[in-house]
Amino acid sequence: MDAGTGEILAHALTADDISDPAMAGDLVAKAGGRIRTVFADGAYDGEPTYDQIRAACPPKSPPRIVIPPRASSIPAEGSSCDGSERERHALRISEIGRLPWQEEAGYGRRSIVETGVFRLKQITGGRLTARTFGAQIAVAVANKAIRAAKPIMVRAS
Repeated sequence: MDAGTGEILAHALTADDISDPAMAGDLVAKAGGRIRTVFADGAYDGEPTYDQIRAACPPKSPPRIVIPPRASSIPAEGSSCDGSERERHALRISEIGRLPWQEEAGYGRRSIVETGVFRLKQITGGRLTARTFGAQIAVAVANKAIRAAKPIMVRAS
């Protein structure tokens, strides 16, 4: 979901045995290279998710990935890190704390997406599942409604 517009950029029809983190790369690929930042909650934490997202994007324009690492992944204060983006997030959290890291990383924008998902759940009967054809149609209808109802704002000089 685009945090700026509220539109759903990619969705997938999956079987019940497919986890959300396993779909991260496919969803980013379906968005057609329009993803600049991927925000996800801690359930998506892990190098496999980062690897899938990286593999799905053009190497010249990889998105920034902002996923809070699990508390058990945070290194001791004073540790050094020259590893992956996930390890750099963990190191930064050890240096300044989780809440300052969230502010620094822009993680609060994820709540805008969560609100958009809640809105979609209200349209689809309280559950968000793209496992039915009807849910696929609901996504298209929701995007049209968002485009039609979104006010256009212009800054007055």
